[in-house]
Amino acid sequence: MYNIVIFPIIFFFFNTSNFNEKFNNHTQRNDFEIFIIKQYWHTAIVIHSGDIDKNKYRFMKYFDKYNLIDFGWGDELFYQHPDFDLYLGARAILTPTSSTLRVEGINLPKELFFEYSELVAKLSVNKNQLEKILDFIEDTFYKVDGDYILLNSVADKIFFFKAKGYYHLFNTCNTWLAKCLSQAGFDIETNIILTEQLFSEIIKYGEIIKQNHKE
Repeated sequence: MYNIVIFPIIFFFFNTSNFNEKFNNHTQRNDFEIFIIKQYWHTAIVIHSGDIDKNKYRFMKYFDKYNLIDFGWGDELFYQHPDFDLYLGARAILTPTSSTLRVEGINLPKELFFEYSELVAKLSVNKNQLEKILDFIEDTFYKVDGDYILLNSVADKIFFFKAKGYYHLFNTCNTWLAKCLSQAGFDIETNIILTEQLFSEIIKYGEIIKQNHKE
């Protein structure tokens, strides 16, 4: 009688342990790719939209028809200006200014989209790391009563949202990205202000897949 009772219990724990091991291995596998890019004056993080839980991250309602999403943080005025503006650039660097989160939906193949970038780094991450990155991005949105504040949009694919934090010389888009990757468990300096510093840290864990200098 005892054997009849004990055997199912042993069988249950054996299979539960096996299941947990498989689940944890899947969670820890680096099944996802993210990209850090530099385009002109800005750096950003690019993520496959299919890797983002649409039910958990409500910003996805703007981007359900795109295959890639580009997230970048910067000065509210300078980032929205279509061309380089010396006054806005100096203002952003020299004084703490309000910030924006620029989110762009992209339907180009990533290889073609990266043609517009001067620098592209690829990082492989696991499910847990990806969720921490997305949680960091979600927490960057400034919200009122739980709702995003949309500042501007361009061609129904580029959206500027009011963001948390002040932009200045010691808190740039590179600083924001370094903190984002640090939250995901990468041992990266978070006081980074320059693009070169950021990519020097990133190559400890990933690889540069494109590097060129635009004229």
